[in-house]
Amino acid sequence: MQNINYRNGNDDDVNNTNNNRTGVGCELVGPDACGNDMREEKLLEAQKRDDEGRNFVTRFIQREKFLLIASVVFIILLNLETGRFVLYPFELFTTWVHEMSHGTAAMLMGGKIADLVVNKNGSGYCSYSISGGKDWQFAFVASAGYTGAAFWGCILLLFRRTTLGPTIGTIGAGAAMILSVILYIRDEFGVIVLVSE
Repeated sequence: MQNINYRNGNDDDVNNTNNNRTGVGCELVGPDACGNDMREEKLLEAQKRDDEGRNFVTRFIQREKFLLIASVVFIILLNLETGRFVLYPFELFTTWVHEMSHGTAAMLMGGKIADLVVNKNGSGYCSYSISGGKDWQFAFVASAGYTGAAFWGCILLLFRRTTLGPTIGTIGAGAAMILSVILYIRDEFGVIVLVSE
């Protein structure tokens, strides 16, 4: 332990050790007296950041446990022949989201949806028209399928962060499906599937 003379904010001279220094605006009288404390503070801050990082991972795993388990089950089912049957409704829902993303992008570009089809094999298409459309508008609509599906998936994940979120998200997705059936879907299979989901 090294004794250090310093003056606190009130300009009172005090003789203290490194460990019991108090006062605001410490002006040190001794050479390099504050160096040890600064190094200790930096080490403590670094250790605290490491602990917070570990705590973040632990909190994330605890908070998102259900989502992580569902992801693992989903991946396993994708690789099983019978798992495809279990995931079939989700495949049709994903196709609908993908095609509606194309249609929504077309409407954002000033166009309109002519027809939206979801097939039994999980494929589908969206017929749309953009009067006087430019190449970049068609490129935007063409790229909207997968980016739109990712966007809507992110929105649905955000809905699950609150107590009422899952209910609101489910009602919103259901209302969008029914509205798309009324306005755009003309094939019998698509109507039956989307209304029953």
